[in-house]
Parts: sequence; structure tokens; C-alpha cells
Amino acid sequence: MAIVGSACGKSVPPSAPERSGRPKELQESDRRRCFMELVLAQDEGLTVKRSRAKVAGDHRLSGDQILAIEAEGLANAWAPL
Repeated sequence: MAIVGSACGKSVPPSAPERSGRPKELQESDRRRCFMELVLAQDEGLTVKRSRAKVAGDHRLSGDQILAIEAEGLANAWAPL
């Protein structure tokens, strides 16, 4: 499953596909950054649900996208696990 949306932590101008309504696919490094933000938000006391909403909102990701990033990070034991 491709993860698409804005690049976590980056200000990226829209590409031609984004202007036409198709979001850009996220690079693995961006997905890892989003996963790290999820874990850190939970370490700081946010619930799982709220951490998902925060990271998704901060980076204009859908709920499905953030769930896919979370699953990928857990499956691959990405840092900071």
C-alpha cells in the first residue's frame, strides 16, 4: 500500500499530481518521521487516538494513511521503538 500525503516535517510545494487532486506518495524517510512523532506524542502522554489525530492533522494525512504508517513502523520496529 502506498502512503500518500504531505511530507512529514517538510514544506513541499505541490507537484503537478497534487494540484490535480492526487497527493504525492510519501518517501520512507517521511513515513519514519511521522512514526517517530506518533511514538513521541504517546510518550509525552497523548492517547493513541489523540496522537494519531495530532500527527495526521499536522501533516495533512488521512486516518487510513496514519494507520498504515503506524502498522509499517510497528512491523519493521522503526525507531524509537
